[in-house]
Amino acid sequence: MPKKPERGIHYLVGFASRYARSPFKTLTAGTALLRADALVRDARDLLEVQALPRRARFEITSYYAVGLVTCLEWHGRSRLVDLMTFLPSCIEANDVKNVASLAISQMVSEGATIPQLLGAATNVSQLSD
Repeated sequence: MPKKPERGIHYLVGFASRYARSPFKTLTAGTALLRADALVRDARDLLEVQALPRRARFEITSYYAVGLVTCLEWHGRSRLVDLMTFLPSCIEANDVKNVASLAISQMVSEGATIPQLLGAATNVSQLSD
């Protein structure tokens, strides 16, 4: 008999199910692009403020680097979810072998799909990924 989860829902299932159940589908390429556009608008606004006569210093460069990487990772995950949703034949058994069995057993009860779970489990940490 399978063990019951000791601490509730597996974190990957929690991540995937938040987006599966939400009326606002935000794990999408469109959302990733909107987030990137918002980041670009923020940077442009900062340049305008910086051009004002007071010349205040802004130490938020790291915020923009983290924001850009987050947008890129979100975009990569969303494209993977899109691919597996619209072309399920590309999903292979190897894709789920590194996902914890607890996450796989919980995903159905939480309303998460395999593409959403794999999107949650995928780290896009390099451009080639």
